[in-house]
Amino acid sequence: MRELPEAIWQVADTVYTELPYACEETGDLAQPLQSGALKEHQVRYMADHLQDMKAGND
Repeated sequence: MRELPEAIWQVADTVYTELPYACEETGDLAQPLQSGALKEHQVRYMADHLQDMKAGND
């Protein structure tokens, strides 16, 4: 199932999610990744983001 419109991927630089599993099971991520509208390098995991923030890298 998908709730986000395709146009969102034209303006989004980064997408944050908790688990890699979401990229396979969530239509809002899986479908745009399959179509190429969203690139894998645009997906960041919250744990990584928080670690980077704590280290002062983000």
